[in-house]
Amino acid sequence: IRFAYVTEADALSGSRYASGAVVLHKAGLLVDSNYEKVKLRYPGTSIKAESLLTFLEDKWTPLVGQFTMKTAEAYVMKGLPVLTLYSRAGVEQDAKLYRYYVSRMRKIAKVTPEVLFTIADPEEIQNQLVTDISKHSDTAVAIVAEGVWYEMDASFSSEGLKTFVKAFLAGEIEGVPVKRPEPTPLGGLADDGEEDDTDTDVVNTS
Repeated sequence: IRFAYVTEADALSGSRYASGAVVLHKAGLLVDSNYEKVKLRYPGTSIKAESLLTFLEDKWTPLVGQFTMKTAEAYVMKGLPVLTLYSRAGVEQDAKLYRYYVSRMRKIAKVTPEVLFTIADPEEIQNQLVTDISKHSDTAVAIVAEGVWYEMDASFSSEGLKTFVKAFLAGEIEGVPVKRPEPTPLGGLADDGEEDDTDTDVVNTS
């Protein structure tokens, strides 16, 4: 997550945040406003480090995010099953195919909040359990939950993915234990409340 502090009058002019606000902007290439909020406002009129941290941890993930070496630990620490589509069709390498996969995953992710949905480059993650992907368009889909790997047998499709997720949630799939380092918790921090898109008074940082 990158942080910025804006005070320029020209930048604030005409915005709903001119009176002061903390706003999380999700990565533009990874979100679709038809399915999720692109901007989320930190609740409250004063900034508390602990609750801001909790807000960011809870809200930064898009419906379908990128599972990389940088984001892996953050996803694991959320404590939910993580479904990953392994494909070499990256957002920059093959934007058209990437959008094809993401658009179908979003529809299922929208109605399945108990599972986190991601896309990963198998060469970057180098997961030994990923099925061989020899062609650019080949894919593998798996869910990791509580140290257990559940892989989808069928080829990628909207119906196939929906069936796989439904079977996983019903406990109808057998998995394979995986070994990986346990994440270090950042602490059980309480949130101030839900995000609020309404204007607030000047933010007090004291």
